[in-house]
Amino acid sequence: MWTLILVLALLGSSYEIYLFMKVYLEYPVVVNLQIEQPERISFPAVTICNMNRMKKMHARCLQNFSNCPDPFPFEILGDSIPENSRQPPLILSERRDINMKNENESKAKLELLEKYYDLSPYNQIITGYLRDEIIASCSFNFKSCEFRHSLNMRYGNCYTFNPLNSIFQEVLMATSAGPINGLEMTLSVNPDQYLPISLTVGMRIAIHDPYDEPNPEDKGITIAPGYETHISLKQTEIRRLPAPFKDKCVFYGGEDEPLVKSRTLCVQDCIQEYNFARCGCADPSF
Repeated sequence: MWTLILVLALLGSSYEIYLFMKVYLEYPVVVNLQIEQPERISFPAVTICNMNRMKKMHARCLQNFSNCPDPFPFEILGDSIPENSRQPPLILSERRDINMKNENESKAKLELLEKYYDLSPYNQIITGYLRDEIIASCSFNFKSCEFRHSLNMRYGNCYTFNPLNSIFQEVLMATSAGPINGLEMTLSVNPDQYLPISLTVGMRIAIHDPYDEPNPEDKGITIAPGYETHISLKQTEIRRLPAPFKDKCVFYGGEDEPLVKSRTLCVQDCIQEYNFARCGCADPSF
């Protein structure tokens, strides 16, 4: 009798262990939602671009490179510019905007854009807006702001607050909500310097992860001149589990790829590697 009970107990426990291991090896994911109110949270990066890439006073540079303005020290931008690199071809969204105009106007604007893309990145920078020309004032937690310069295909000179790179190595922290304790800027659009190929007057603002390169065209908002604009954010942090869980998430910034610190940078890195393997070329906008 006791032997039968023992055998049945072993069979029952073995079956339960089997069911447990079956569920465990499927690596089920349980969503755990937790609301926290920390004393400090990391502040995002903010990129500012003028909707007009080149000042009208430098339009003669498109006709003859010798008409371009005199060089200036790039220390005021924070980055060095390769001498022989070139921008990619005219981007699709601009072709779409131009094609909506009449034929003669479209042809003239297309020629202006193609001449602009023939300029070296150096000349594209010195014919665009410098930092102090579009950012009249800036403060964060009652301290003056520092910016990193980048050259965008569509908007020309852009300036990023709170980026993470070899120079800016720590993310700024926000201690409380509200405009007084956040980022406050006064921007200058300078509409009198707009070229006819600039279809919109205003500023392009992109709010992104400090690790990511700015993408104001796809992930930005347009700020109209003459208004006071407030932008409030709510931080949502998602922690996903790596393989063998079903999401198969990746930990970025490891020893293999120390510079790839986000999914966006990972996708850009994959595109660059694929393009270089297929045609030996790379996209300088990445």
